[in-house]
Amino acid sequence: MKLGDMLFEYDATNLHSRTTYGDGVMVKVERDALGRIATQQVVAAGTPTQTTSFRPPDRWI
Repeated sequence: MKLGDMLFEYDATNLHSRTTYGDGVMVKVERDALGRIATQQVVAAGTPTQTTSFRPPDRWI
């Protein structure tokens, strides 16, 4: 799906998996078995890939 200069991509389960911006920057997410975002990678030409990892809290309140 395209919105302005952003292209949104979805996986086979219809969850957001990637956004590509008009300037070529790509944000990719990987999910855990429950569908929660586990990692996010930002890829831009000429710069190192930035990866952020998320972990759920040990307990849900």
